[in-house]
This record gives sequence, structure tokens and C-alpha cells, in this order.
Amino acid sequence: VYNMTNSNLPSNNIKCLDMDTDGSLWMGTSSGLVNFDGESWTVFNTANSGLPDDDVNSLTIEINGTIWAGTWGGGLATYDRNSWNVFTPSNSDLPCEYIKWIIIDSNGVKWIASEYSGMGWVSYFTSFNGTNWQNYDSSNSDLPNNIGAAIAADDDGSLWLGLPYIDLIKFNNP
Repeated sequence: VYNMTNSNLPSNNIKCLDMDTDGSLWMGTSSGLVNFDGESWTVFNTANSGLPDDDVNSLTIEINGTIWAGTWGGGLATYDRNSWNVFTPSNSDLPCEYIKWIIIDSNGVKWIASEYSGMGWVSYFTSFNGTNWQNYDSSNSDLPNNIGAAIAADDDGSLWLGLPYIDLIKFNNP
């Protein structure tokens, strides 16, 4: 058992996990992004890196090793082991800065589920192919409402969306 008292974890509130191709574990916590290679702990936070917010709610790792971290209030950050890049509504078509989930489908497209609470909670599903952003909600797709909870991709390019109190939705990749 690892916790704040016997490791360099900055928080016991671990929100997401992913394994790297080299076998190291990446963790999103309420106090930063953490890498554990089995021996050493490295903590990335707003004070020591380009992470835009310490509350890392979701993460995924590309085959090339690039880390994609979704924060709860700072947008989406990528880390290629050398530099950071941050996506927010001010520099991309990302609709808001509250990221719930991020996954990468079999074609390398990033799918982001985000949520905004300005006039009640509204969820967005966004695709990013490395160049173009596309936002999907009930106004421009077959989604029954704008409340999202979970997202997964299958090998056929379809998304599976869990909508609370609604259903499981299969969303065919356009």
C-alpha cells in the first residue's frame, strides 16, 4: 500500500491511472500528475511544470509516450517528456476547461468528455485528430442530451458513452 505517509504521493486522492510502455505507472491526483517507475516518484504540478491545474481528473498515454492529462479547471495538458502543451477554450476549440475523460481510439483520435457548469451542467464530447477539433452535443448529433459520465472506444472506431439515468449509447465515429 502506497500513501502520503510512505511515498512521495502528493495526495491520497488518486483519480486515474495508466501504465506507460516502459512499465511505469502514471497517476492523476487532486494534487498533481505523478509518475512511479517502481523505485522513484516524480510529481508534476503547477509549481514545477507546465501542468495548468493540480487537479488531474483523467489521463491517457499515446503509443509514442505522450501523456494527455485532463484537469478539472485548467483544460487539457500534453507532456512529451520534454515539454508541455496546454489546450483551453482560449487557444483551441475545446469547449471548456473541466475534463472528465480522455481516451485515444484505434485511429489515434483523442476523445475528450468535458463538463461546464455555467447555466447548469452541460457535457461535451470532443474529438481531436491532431489538427482539427469537433464538438458533439445534442444539438449536432444523435446524443439524447448533454449529460455525460463515461466514454470508451472500441477497435471498430465506435465510441461507447455512458449517460447517467439514460442509457449506454453507441456513437459511431463520423
